[in-house]
Amino acid sequence: MKSWGVNRFTVIFTVLTWVVSAASLGGGPAVRSLDSIDASDRISPLLLQEVEFVKARPAYDSEIPLIVQLKPEAYPEDLSSDDPGALPSIRGYATRLRASEITDLLEWAATDYVTVDAVIRSSSFNVANPNLETIGADKIQAASIVYDGPFPVVAPGNTGGGVTIAVFDSGIDSLSPDLIGRVVEKVDFSSGKLKTGFYHVHDNHGHGTHVAGIMAGSGQLSFGSYKGVAPGANLVSVKVLDDSGSGLTSNLIKAIDWVVANKHTYNIRVANLSLGHPPTESYTQDPLCQAVDGLLEAGIVTVVSAGNMGQASGQSRLFGAVGSPGTHPGVITVGAVNTGNTATHLDDLETTYGSRGPTYIDGNFKPDLSGPANRIVSLAVAGSTLAVQYPQLLVGNYHIELSGSSMATASVSGTAALILKANPDLTPRLVKLILMLTAVRMDGAHALAQGNGLVNAYTAVQLGEAIDVQQRQVNGSVTPYWFLGNGEQIWAGGAVAVGTRIAYTNLVSGDVFIWGENVDWSSYLSWSEYSSGPSWTDGLLGPDSVIWGANPSVSESVLWSDSSLWASSTIWGDSTIWGDAIIWTNTALAADSVFWTNSTIWGDAVIWSDRTTGDP
Repeated sequence: MKSWGVNRFTVIFTVLTWVVSAASLGGGPAVRSLDSIDASDRISPLLLQEVEFVKARPAYDSEIPLIVQLKPEAYPEDLSSDDPGALPSIRGYATRLRASEITDLLEWAATDYVTVDAVIRSSSFNVANPNLETIGADKIQAASIVYDGPFPVVAPGNTGGGVTIAVFDSGIDSLSPDLIGRVVEKVDFSSGKLKTGFYHVHDNHGHGTHVAGIMAGSGQLSFGSYKGVAPGANLVSVKVLDDSGSGLTSNLIKAIDWVVANKHTYNIRVANLSLGHPPTESYTQDPLCQAVDGLLEAGIVTVVSAGNMGQASGQSRLFGAVGSPGTHPGVITVGAVNTGNTATHLDDLETTYGSRGPTYIDGNFKPDLSGPANRIVSLAVAGSTLAVQYPQLLVGNYHIELSGSSMATASVSGTAALILKANPDLTPRLVKLILMLTAVRMDGAHALAQGNGLVNAYTAVQLGEAIDVQQRQVNGSVTPYWFLGNGEQIWAGGAVAVGTRIAYTNLVSGDVFIWGENVDWSSYLSWSEYSSGPSWTDGLLGPDSVIWGANPSVSESVLWSDSSLWASSTIWGDSTIWGDAIIWTNTALAADSVFWTNSTIWGDAVIWSDRTTGDP
């Protein structure tokens, strides 16, 4: 069916309209079950649950926004993205149907998969800019004195200059003194159709500008107090959220496709998605995750918030609610931790609200790492929804404090920009590996909340700069620790959890149970700053390392190791996990916690319309 002989849009529109019309004749048919057709693998579990719900309660049969994906041979190759509802990058189409009409759609042979066009929301909520010293970004930004022979020379600091971050959010106030001149493009997909050429302030919600300030604010409005992680980076504002801070998955997919197509025009190297929707299906079937594949394939480091679904109503902790597209193994998924607004790591804790892993259905380890998320002070937009509704959160005239994994994600995106400034040759896979390896383990946070640890910009940038991508090796030595201003020693991690396994390096002694309680990692690290001993980076990314293999996957393979996996490595789902002795199965993760399922309704989370599933 590659050549249909009729207008490409008309075919899809006609078929979908036929489904609606046929179901509407005679006042509508009885809602039929999907039992009569083989469709269990072609419909999202959440949508299937809704169909069965409506089957028993026809009065609730209302329209649902859908994303319908067609089989490769049935999708017109020349379908233009200008056609209403078209999503060519995933062979999909956005439409609306009643639950009772979905069975008819699945009987159509061309239908490959049907899921909800889920509402996406910003990953923040309303309750000081992450202290740059906490993650070592202040040291990276600062100029230093080096010696060219006997003569001192001032080496400029790294601010991420020239690296562009695409910010998928509610827009950016491009005339803010902290950002002026560095928002190189503004596009708006919040209505589902590309809009350009609008006036400078197109962030009537305020979330996007706040996020942009965390990653790239110059600090001019605060005299440096609330400077961003990469204050020299450029930004592309990709508006996908409306004035209320919400939008549709299908519009986000269109925006992602635009960024991929315009990557080279603006030198887009990083994508920040401080947003998402609750998990409803495997990442292999999730249309948003499929669209994110395009960003990764284009060489764009993709940083995504884990979400803020860490505590269910009436429950203590909720596991397994990492949002989409943070469930994608290839993206850098960021969890939310509370650094106490202090530089010291001694008081760092997991937040109650931050989404915890593992991922729903696939059971992969997420988040990958975490960032400062609680009461983060950054830019405000005067008259925006957030500023008007929450005046108590305003800090002076130009700033507002917000909390959530959105804020944590922005810190990691800024750090990624610093890494790419130091070494533009790095791939998204290598940047992710660097960030996970160098993250700082926090004693006060569960592994499924903090991931591999708190982002460590100082060590990550140094390691990134030392990697020779062409020669496939690490040049020189990278010290795995540094000092805070108070003398506290900060150590890089050493273990990396990916997919359903933990990979180890020779950085940590083999007889130590990694991530166990009361383990002094520093006593087991192999490093050398002044002696002739081995560097902790020796062999880490050497020519024979697995990471340089033909098609290594950060979700399926060991990233590096001299002897593959440690002999007693943990396989999720089969073994007891460290620390809290949790069994990673469908059983309760802990006595006082619950596990995310499609029937979990958390707070005011909305999948579509004004409800999720079950009785309204």
